[in-house]
Amino acid sequence: MSAALLGGLLALAAGTLSPSQQRQLADLQAQTQQALSTQPAVVGNPVWSKLLAEVRVLATQAPAPQVLLLKAQIYTDLKWWIRAKSSWAAYAASVSQIGSRNRAAYADVLDQLGYSLLKLRKPQTAAALRDFQEAVSVDPSDLQARYNLADAYLRAGQVAESLAAWQSVLAQDPSNARAQYFIAVDRRLSEFGRAAAAAFGDGYDAYQKGNYPAAKADFARAVAAAPGFRDAWLYLGHTNVALGRYASAVHDFRQVEKLGLASAAVRYDLQTAEDASLYGLKAVRAFQKGYDLAQQGHLHQAEVQFALAVSLSPAYEQAWDWVGRVHYQLGEYASAAVAYHQALQLDPQDAAAKYWYAQAEAKASGSGG
Repeated sequence: MSAALLGGLLALAAGTLSPSQQRQLADLQAQTQQALSTQPAVVGNPVWSKLLAEVRVLATQAPAPQVLLLKAQIYTDLKWWIRAKSSWAAYAASVSQIGSRNRAAYADVLDQLGYSLLKLRKPQTAAALRDFQEAVSVDPSDLQARYNLADAYLRAGQVAESLAAWQSVLAQDPSNARAQYFIAVDRRLSEFGRAAAAAFGDGYDAYQKGNYPAAKADFARAVAAAPGFRDAWLYLGHTNVALGRYASAVHDFRQVEKLGLASAAVRYDLQTAEDASLYGLKAVRAFQKGYDLAQQGHLHQAEVQFALAVSLSPAYEQAWDWVGRVHYQLGEYASAAVAYHQALQLDPQDAAAKYWYAQAEAKASGSGG
């Protein structure tokens, strides 16, 4: 047996690389960096296909950690999640400890794979749960993996497990508002059963992605399964606002209040839906932005938003009232009088508008406008 062949066999047995294999690995690493900067990292790209084939051959001949790592990294760059998962597992088995950067990359692959399983026409929730559980095991500091795990448990209707997962997020990040909210939701969900929990989980996921028709159907399933589920009514209301179904949103927010959540935030949501049904959501959002700016003392910027609101909806009496108020505070009395006059045309019984219209008229005539 030749010395070269003997050296290669010994390198393979030890999981290390012979000098020629080291040179080959260095060349493949350089090619990978070149491909990343010059070629789209997509499955089927000839450059990447050739590179991957050579790396796989080398990994078979010499399954040393650095070769297995390169293989895992390439599959990750190509977003070939199922192959990336097995490649990272092989790399992890070849070393005593994974560095923090590689641990995070491995966990992210598992997150991505689990998420993709949930997006299938027929979601594979059980398989996704296993990937998210493994991601948390690989990188306990990965909050996204814990989020995904908690959400997947909720989608599966496993409320107790979802609650435990959110509590683990809170243990790691005590100020995490998302975890605080869903811990409260899960505790209430335990009263409503698996069907309502699963429907709410699906609806929340669709809502976060902007798929409002799907979210509406899911939240409607949740409240049908559990009419006392106020969080589902709340999100159904937000979804109906997003869909422009303002009358339905008013009904939903009133249900939330009936179920004991008459907070300032819910009253704000209800007022928004009521006003949007009359004036349109764009006008209402402009009015709300103007109001916030006026409260902060940014009167010129507030006037722009109030003017936008009345241009979008000329019948918006409250917005006309605020156009007048801002102009008055800026000393623009003639413009204030015009705006208050318009408000009174829309609501002759508005006592405040009557008073400030008279004040603005007097100021305008006394100062010459």
